[in-house]
Amino acid sequence: MSSSSSDQAIAEEITQLQFLLLLDNYTLLSAFVLWFQDLFLTLPTEIRAIWSSPLTGSSILFVLNRYSFLLHAAIQLAISLPGEMTSISCRNLVVASRVSSSVADAATKLLSILRVYALFGQKRSLFFLLCPFIIVNIVFTFLVCFSATVTTSRGTIAESILPCVVGQDAEIKINHYLPFPPTGFRRDHLHLDFGPNRQPCHSIPKIWYTEHRGGRLA
Repeated sequence: MSSSSSDQAIAEEITQLQFLLLLDNYTLLSAFVLWFQDLFLTLPTEIRAIWSSPLTGSSILFVLNRYSFLLHAAIQLAISLPGEMTSISCRNLVVASRVSSSVADAATKLLSILRVYALFGQKRSLFFLLCPFIIVNIVFTFLVCFSATVTTSRGTIAESILPCVVGQDAEIKINHYLPFPPTGFRRDHLHLDFGPNRQPCHSIPKIWYTEHRGGRLA
């Protein structure tokens, strides 16, 4: 009886985690749909203001910001929506997503500096004072973004929801949770920790799958 109750509790926890993954994906998709709508609505203005005149430093930053994030959004949708990928493909796409996101982030910060520079009478001292903070921020963003482990979701409870699993830890333990008759679930106690931490560059929440047998790590 206790084994059956334990199996039911584990099944409910897995269902809840899958629901949270789906919710995360739907939220991501909704946000990108709004961004793409804004992109297309402002495209005529962009053509008149940017592409119909010679490019300047600020317009180049604008283009970098806009289209590097477009690339990031497209890749992020590919690795977040249902599908199947190898670990190598996941890793390559996540790296490309993070590079494009970091470029967009850097361009945004530089544009903010230019705005402050223009608002305060184009004082070069203020410009050079703010630049080191932006450089440090960009460096740390790159370091944090490339510190995560990326692997395929194949064989995990996330397999039917998204193709890749991204985590911040040096190692991610992923154990297959497969149905076994007659109860439909293994009797081993499976601990699932759906951590709240997120990457600065958008990615799914980290997932740890650690299997226990008899109170000891397998």
